[in-house]
Amino acid sequence: MTKEAGFFIVDNEVLDNYGSRIGAYGIAVYNALCRFANSDGECFPSYQAIMERTGMGRSSVINSLAKLEEVGLIEAQDRPGHSKVYTVLPLLKRAIAKKHPSTTQTPTRLSHKPDPSATQTLIRPNEKTQLTRQLDHLPQPDPVWSAIENCIGFLPSVIVPDIEEALGKYPREWILEATKEAASNNKRKWAYISAILKSWAEHGFKVKWWEANKPVVEQPVAPADYPKELGTFRPGKDDNPDFLQAQIEGLKEAGALPDQLERVQAKLKWAKEKAYAIRS
Repeated sequence: MTKEAGFFIVDNEVLDNYGSRIGAYGIAVYNALCRFANSDGECFPSYQAIMERTGMGRSSVINSLAKLEEVGLIEAQDRPGHSKVYTVLPLLKRAIAKKHPSTTQTPTRLSHKPDPSATQTLIRPNEKTQLTRQLDHLPQPDPVWSAIENCIGFLPSVIVPDIEEALGKYPREWILEATKEAASNNKRKWAYISAILKSWAEHGFKVKWWEANKPVVEQPVAPADYPKELGTFRPGKDDNPDFLQAQIEGLKEAGALPDQLERVQAKLKWAKEKAYAIRS
């Protein structure tokens, strides 16, 4: 598969050598994966996204994906809680093998049923075929647009200007990361990606809005002469003899442990000394 902005090219081998094995549904699903795939051949569309593109039912999509993986055209990797990651395996080396049958051949990834025709060739580093030279000159798709298409799917013309505006407004790294976050949360809409970018512009890159708006709780500052062994200082309580005296009486009625009483009694002693010093 070769992908450019706006279209992709499927190798003839898919139809010639695999068409009868994967059937019409398999070809449709394979094309849908190529449509979603990024420049590395990876994509993670949901079953629903494939169903919408192919007009197939859920069970037909699932069976076709299993068949594509069985014959070695794709690989699937589970992601707990999310859609699977599918990799469209390259067919370039098989095409080169036909032009260089004398080179060393090694089997590619096979299903449980061996396929003697599925071979790939090891080419010397300095050797270029006409096919590889042609592919070298093909323009590479923009990774940002590829990531957005991989996340959302078909891009309606109405949102294209918004995406172009975002490309001129935000760093490309932000858009890529926002797209990844949207995909991981299964929120495959440009509005969600745009909201993430606006939040980062206001609060900082990768800063959650609820973290940025979290109120800062100032820790009370204990007086310099407050004993550290008495624990955290509570303004209005640990310096209030009346409050501490009432707390002691309540602990006695509840049958508190001696060490609890001793701590509060020590606080009461300090509070009375401080109150006496202030009056003096």
